[in-house]
Formats: sequence, structure tokens, C-alpha cells
Amino acid sequence: LTGEWKMQIIIGSCPSNPAGGFIALTLPFFFYLAYKNKNGYLYYILSIICLVAVFFTLSRGALLISVPLFVVGTIFLFICAKNKLPIIATFLAFVIVVAGVIITLINTNAFEGFFNFFIENKISDTGRFNIWEFMLEKFKEFPILGAGFSVYLVEFEVEWILIALAHNTLIQILASTGIIGMLCYLFHRYQTIKLFVKSFNIENLFIALSILVAIGMGMVDPTYFYPQFALTYSFMLCFAEKQENGTSLKNLLKKEG
Repeated sequence: LTGEWKMQIIIGSCPSNPAGGFIALTLPFFFYLAYKNKNGYLYYILSIICLVAVFFTLSRGALLISVPLFVVGTIFLFICAKNKLPIIATFLAFVIVVAGVIITLINTNAFEGFFNFFIENKISDTGRFNIWEFMLEKFKEFPILGAGFSVYLVEFEVEWILIALAHNTLIQILASTGIIGMLCYLFHRYQTIKLFVKSFNIENLFIALSILVAIGMGMVDPTYFYPQFALTYSFMLCFAEKQENGTSLKNLLKKEG
């Protein structure tokens, strides 16, 4: 599992990093369904599959978010799920399988190859710092309205605009839209915080967790600027606003068909 292998990963229209991020977005909703349903262990199994899938995208950012989220979600289910014992049994089976895989990899001298990408790259920036430096310089040149979203693409003749983005939401907004754009973004962020505080309930808690995953991914990837994310994000905010009117997520899905 090398960097060359990672470059070949395309899931739908997403390369490896955003693919891992989008998979990570689903984890809070699987935990919600595992919490609400009598057969919640089935959804917990799906969360395990998602965690494994994130690993195989070799997305370090998604993995750094997914692993702690999985641990917290598992603890939450152990305490609060309606049917805890199957979930606990599923978790123990998962731990045994992981231990068995690690032992097998060590005994067959395949451990280093299996984790090759993570061993080689560790926490290196893989070129992000250079993009950030360039974008911040552009912000200094065009502080009010920014330099636009294609500035790095044009300067270095990059093949694809999403690769040419800053891989950091805040730096991208500053460089591309300047102070005006950043003020708009901060106002939007204020609106979302107000929404979730005003209509806090169990459904909105898990929606907020998914949005927090996206915000976290946006600090190291251009997740926030993917068209797929715009669609997903809009749906999540729509559901959260419905919660403000006292509609449960389950009843909302039934009502909408």
C-alpha cells in the first residue's frame, strides 16, 4: 500500500483523500441508527466497514478523525444503545479479527508493506505547506476580494482545479475571496452554531458531528469545495432546520417519502 497505489484510488468521482472524508461523514449516522434501533448492531457493523474503508483510502486526515470518532461512538453505544449486548459482542469480534490480521501480517513479514504509506509519510505535509504559503501571499496581494479560485491552477498549470485548491478551508477562502468572503463564511458559521444550539436534540447532535467531521477534513483537504460536499452539506442543514420545528428525523423521512 504505497503512495503509487494511493494515486490510483478513484471512488466515484473522488480521489482517495476526499473519498475517505466522505466515508467518514457517514459514521455519525450509523452510530445514530445503532443507538435508535433494536437491531442496532447491524448499523454498528456498517460503521466498522466504513472505518476499514477509510483505512484503505490511505487518507491520513480522514483516519485521524474517524478513529477517535469510532472510539467515542462505540463508548456511547455501550452506555446508551437500546440493545447493548450484540453491539459489545460485535466490537469484541472486531478486536479479535484486527488482532488476528496484525499477527498474520507480522508472521508473514507483510506488516511493513501493509502500512507502507503511513510509515513513509507519517505526518508530513506532502506539499500542503507550499500551497498554503503561495495562497497567503496571494491574500496579501488581493486582501479585499481575493485572487480567485483558479489562481494556483493558472500559475502552475495544474491539471485539475480541486488539486490546485489550498487543502485548507480558511486559507482558501482568504486567498480566493479575501476579507469579504471570510466575513461571509464566518457569518454562515455563526448561523450554523446558532441553529444547532437553538434546536439541540439527539438527531441534531449526530448531524452536527458529521458537519464537524467535514470541518476537520477541510483543514487538510479541499473537502468543503467539492460539489458532492455542497449537496450533502445542504441536506444536513435542511434536516437540522426541520429539527428546529420539532420534527424527528425518522418521521421526517417517512413524511418526505
